[in-house]
Formats: sequence, C-alpha cells, structure tokens
Amino acid sequence: MGRYDERGSEARLSQLLARLARPLDFWDRPGGDFGPLTALYGLSRGEAQHVNSLYRLGSKALLRGELLVAAECLGAAAEAGHPGALFRLGVLAARANGHRGENVRFLVAEAARHGHGDARRILAAAAHPRRAARSELSAMEDSWFAGEIQEALGFPPAPSDCS
Repeated sequence: MGRYDERGSEARLSQLLARLARPLDFWDRPGGDFGPLTALYGLSRGEAQHVNSLYRLGSKALLRGELLVAAECLGAAAEAGHPGALFRLGVLAARANGHRGENVRFLVAEAARHGHGDARRILAAAAHPRRAARSELSAMEDSWFAGEIQEALGFPPAPSDCS
C-alpha cells in the first residue's frame, strides 16, 4: 500500500475547488444540445462532442488573446451550429475590427437565431436602447464576453454583479 500524503491531497482538493468556483460556461454542452437548430446539422453524438471541444478550445484561446487559434476552433464549431461559438466569433470580430463593424452584428444575429439568449437580449437592447432594462442585460449567460459584445454594438455593458 502507498503512503498517504496529506499535503498532496490538500493541494489536489484546493485545485478542484478552484475549478468548481469558476463561472459556469452556459454553452459548454458536450451532449450536443446546442439549441433549437441542432437537428438541422444532423451531428452524431461523437461529432457533437468534437464540436463542443472545438468551442472550448477556441474559448480558451480567446481568453488568452490567441486570435488565430480562436478563429480556427470557434469557426469550425460555428459551422456546426454552436450558438456559443457564433457569439464568441462576434467578440473575435470586434477585437479584429477595433470594436466596430457589421460583422459583429451579423455574428450576434446568427447566434440569436441559433438560440443564444444573450445575443437575443443584446440585439433587442441595441434596437431599443431607451427601453432596455439594465437588469435584463446584467443577467447574462456569457459573463466572460457579453460586455465586449455590448460595447461593440455601441452601448456600455451593464454593471457586473461580481463586485
């Protein structure tokens, strides 16, 4: 029998707890349910898992500022109908174009068409800025990138609840 290492166990437990404390990625869906248009793409379970893995890899690259890797991975996931990938491609387009351009609006509209709730709320708020409820815009699915999309579409992001 191996010897029990209390310090190693504490370190592993701390790492696990730190990972669990991170914000949940609403669109990380290894099961392949990517929204109302999922069936149109006819993905097998294995293909859907691969698409979700591409989404996760592209998201991590986007967080690190590795835009080429993010574009490759998120682009492939978006081609397979992943709403989160479409939304995050909007972030990539905003960064590449200095936070302006119709590409951002198009990608956000496609994400909305594929069922992305943040994309729907942000587009509604952009279309009717006086009627946009700040509380509605502060409860986002994509807490990492929704603010960038809001800024790219011309209005400041809602205050974060994480203060």
